[in-house]
Amino acid sequence: MQGNNTEVRVLVIDDDIATLEEVADALEGFELEVYFATSGEEAVALARKTTPDMVITDFLLPGINGLDTIELMKEFIPDCTYLMITAHRDYCLDVVHEHSDSFFVAEKPISIDMMIFYIKSALKTIHLPYA
Repeated sequence: MQGNNTEVRVLVIDDDIATLEEVADALEGFELEVYFATSGEEAVALARKTTPDMVITDFLLPGINGLDTIELMKEFIPDCTYLMITAHRDYCLDVVHEHSDSFFVAEKPISIDMMIFYIKSALKTIHLPYA
């Protein structure tokens, strides 16, 4: 989805193409500029070009994992909001405990309705529209 510069930019990272397609379908009704990556390295390179407002990532990715991907991104987009969707929720919560309101962790499996709830909550936290 492409749009003007006032749209919220969201980067979705998952190595499962079916999941990426499902997320794309779920976000279709929002006026968001959505980008997709299938690895942490690809996501970091794309984030440098697009400067997303929000990143949604899986924990287990080929190459660097989701937490390491987020740590790399925080160096150049510190104000971004991050949502990690993982089967390793407790581990991720322990690791990100020191992070502020800009980091959300959701447990897999996650329904599309619940994912949209998390996205709306995150957007509200960073005072962006669509919340």
